[in-house]
Amino acid sequence: MAIDDKILQEIEFKQKNGIKLNKEEKQILKENSAEERAKKGKMSFGQRLQAACKAEFSALMGDNDEDVYPIRDWISTGNLLLNAQISSDVNKGIPSGRVVQLAGESAVGKTYLALEILKNAQAMGYFGVLYDSEMANNDKVSLKSRGIDTNNLLYVPIDTVENLKTSVLNIIEEADKDDKVIIIIDSIGNLSTNKELEDSIDGSGTKDMTRAAQLKALFRTCTIKAGVKNIPIIAINHVYAAMSFMGGNVIAGGGGPAYNSSVTLTFTKAQEKGTDGSITGGLISSTTTKCRTAKEKTKVKFSIDFESGLNQYSGLELFCKEEKLIEGDKRGWKFAKKTNFMQDEEKIKLTPEIWDNFIKSYLGAYLHETFAYNSVHDDLLGDNDE
Repeated sequence: MAIDDKILQEIEFKQKNGIKLNKEEKQILKENSAEERAKKGKMSFGQRLQAACKAEFSALMGDNDEDVYPIRDWISTGNLLLNAQISSDVNKGIPSGRVVQLAGESAVGKTYLALEILKNAQAMGYFGVLYDSEMANNDKVSLKSRGIDTNNLLYVPIDTVENLKTSVLNIIEEADKDDKVIIIIDSIGNLSTNKELEDSIDGSGTKDMTRAAQLKALFRTCTIKAGVKNIPIIAINHVYAAMSFMGGNVIAGGGGPAYNSSVTLTFTKAQEKGTDGSITGGLISSTTTKCRTAKEKTKVKFSIDFESGLNQYSGLELFCKEEKLIEGDKRGWKFAKKTNFMQDEEKIKLTPEIWDNFIKSYLGAYLHETFAYNSVHDDLLGDNDE
């Protein structure tokens, strides 16, 4: 801090004569000592500004291509098309160190997808912390059947936004920068507040007007700290019908989850039926209501089957048909000439091996072009050519 020489001389005079200095004067004396001045003399202007800003997480950006706080990992959702929608890369998915919101009506598959992300994160060495406001995820047998490693999972029933905020902050503070932790909140929409609980106990019918403010406080305090330590937060949320002439659904919780989420996916579901008319699963439609890692307002569809669950290739067939990359039907498909892929073959079944080869030779780049921002580098695809 630059200080007038006269003021500095007065402080130095007080020190020499044994006059007690206040906290501000002590700080001025420290920052203007010969040692500190010599240190500042060796600093660049940017380094001096960084020291002056006194922000815990400040860092000079530099002129190289390395991010100051890079995304350490990308965690698969379990579905290649959904990965591409979020990150423009079938091999990526959910970014570490970011808040990702999964929103939709009841029974649309939000918890299923969150647990799929948790499973894939654990396979990458992450320890899971699962906050449950619905008491719906405490069945160990069910979790294990989904591939969840319960030995590397902390289960936390949670009732209020205030308790969640305190707990999440403590978890983040406890984790070191190199620790791998993923936080799942199921769900924001079911969290109460201290005021609502107190009013209920007192028998008061007063509407709780504090909830939106408490949710803002939760995400304001956690987002930066989680980002610096590369801790992904997957927050499940409800939607409700908009009370306006425009109609549609609104995501619950107000501005806190909306502003602090890097990715918000909104899900709807249609029933899928077998040849006998029985319901076999759900066709999930995912819309990027908000996305900082790929284009916004994109929509993809994939299936969650009651028997086999989520197939990583699900949705690709429908996408490629709509994009006119393939033609045919379930009895057999041919690839369009513009793909320059398997042109000499008769109609075929789309097996995992064929999908893998098609993604590597053509579809991966096509999906990248479809979902990436125009300003995003081509190298976002990573090492797909290895």
